[in-house]
Amino acid sequence: MLAVEVLDQAVESDCILTTQALGEFLHVVTRKNGMPAKDAARQVHDWMAVFPTVAASPATVSTAMSLVMEHS
Repeated sequence: MLAVEVLDQAVESDCILTTQALGEFLHVVTRKNGMPAKDAARQVHDWMAVFPTVAASPATVSTAMSLVMEHS
């Protein structure tokens, strides 16, 4: 599964998560995919234990957009 491969690579690299991304994950999996909120929250807590988590600043969003444009 591609998502699992991406997460495996993220663990081995210098990866951070934003609070916005975690919130969007929670929304999608609970509202659209039907995952129980308790399970989704457990997953988010697990990721926060593994990855540094930050609030996205305007500079962070600009950097992310640049990286997407450079690396597709």
